[in-house]
Amino acid sequence: MKPWNDFFDTYTVIPNHLDDNASLDGAMFETYGPELEFVKAQDPNKIWTQIEAEGNVVIAQGFHFVNCLGYLITVEDVKDDDFEFGDDDTDCGRK
Repeated sequence: MKPWNDFFDTYTVIPNHLDDNASLDGAMFETYGPELEFVKAQDPNKIWTQIEAEGNVVIAQGFHFVNCLGYLITVEDVKDDDFEFGDDDTDCGRK
């Protein structure tokens, strides 16, 4: 797994235009309602899911349901070797 901050250094996340108070500095999309519908309409190669796994928070490539905290959409497509970002002791570095 790559470090959390490498995700934000590598990818440009689009802001959540549906919620001015979205978490992760305005980039997180919710798991329900209009925000979820917006996420589902995006290119699957640009969707990332923030997941809580075994007490750690990670960003995983793709659209996931289990342990999902929310979604991120990137400008760039996923790179070949980028599937998961996170750190065991991270607070995600974002609000």
